[in-house]
Amino acid sequence: MKRDDSLQHAPFERRVGRSGVALIDESDYAQVMDSQVLPFLRRFKRDDWYPVERTSATLKGLEPHPKDKQGIHSVYLDQARFREEVEREAATSANPEQRIAPIVTEKFHGTVVISHGFTESAIKYVEMAWYLLQSGFNVLIIEHRGHGRSLRETEDPMVVTMSDWRLYVSDFVGAISHARTRFGIGEPLHLFAHSLGGAIGAAVLEQYPDLFDRAVLSSPMLEPKTGMPVWLAYALSAGANKLGEGNVKVPIMPVFSEELKNNKSGGRSQARMSWYHQQRVLDWEYRATAPSFDWVLAALKLDRTVMDPAEIEKIKASVLIFQSGKDHWVHPRAQTKFLTQTQEAGVEVRGIRVPGAGHELFSEPNDVFAPYLHEVLTFLAGEGGE
Repeated sequence: MKRDDSLQHAPFERRVGRSGVALIDESDYAQVMDSQVLPFLRRFKRDDWYPVERTSATLKGLEPHPKDKQGIHSVYLDQARFREEVEREAATSANPEQRIAPIVTEKFHGTVVISHGFTESAIKYVEMAWYLLQSGFNVLIIEHRGHGRSLRETEDPMVVTMSDWRLYVSDFVGAISHARTRFGIGEPLHLFAHSLGGAIGAAVLEQYPDLFDRAVLSSPMLEPKTGMPVWLAYALSAGANKLGEGNVKVPIMPVFSEELKNNKSGGRSQARMSWYHQQRVLDWEYRATAPSFDWVLAALKLDRTVMDPAEIEKIKASVLIFQSGKDHWVHPRAQTKFLTQTQEAGVEVRGIRVPGAGHELFSEPNDVFAPYLHEVLTFLAGEGGE
């Protein structure tokens, strides 16, 4: 890895190991995802809805979900069922070249709960789930309020609003408990959290310190880049809220377009970004794009709480934090400060910086994604990096 002198005094490491799983070939990515991975996972994918007090807002021009499919949506993938399907595929496939990749490990390491980023949904993490299943983990992906098939608080399906950041935490923990009861999910539980999901995940680690054994915070949104000073973004959002315009879209933010534009805030793998964008084109539930003023205000309050040293010292889980070298979405300074504070609080924590990589490390080309994935998998399995 290249040296990054801008962080020479920061506690982030600059090494990554190699990958232990075979990544999907980027030259054939869409074909493999659409004809092999998605159909295979649908055989045993299970959906769950955690009921919450508020019902989903009526969306413009769209039929509401049935009552039994409202609330906080999650997707559960059981590793034992995955293993059974792989064995069945190997025994019955007439064409060996079309067989699903074999399971890498015989060990079971628990369940990884995925906390996705802003405007994302479960579909974004299908590939990551694929590798986690092969590596001995169950996978539970929870879609945050205002995203995917979870309830919406505004009639515009492209706008994400949030009246109180604490709902993100209570939704997340409640959905985990609901899914554990329904699907019989035992311990240990681990966390993989990206961007906004990383901020939510950090809050959960602080407020529910016994819930997770290990946690990966990937490019956590501990201070968003708003295009203006944080204090000004806070003041403008608070002002809009007082005027009753809190759930209105922030004007400078774009709306969803079927044309894939240069997304500097994401990763650099054109194959991965194109495939994900096509999923959004095909399904309106994946098209959340822009924040409301309420969301900005709630996100800034969330970050303020997460960065409180008194909250940080409550963390008990082992934590691995990734920092992207070219992150156009979140400020690295808050991540570095958080890492330093967790170390000072005696938390078992490591930080790895990936120079030159974009915000979404799991959307990078294979030469970057592979060593990143290795670090994620070995850490969550409790095996350490190389």
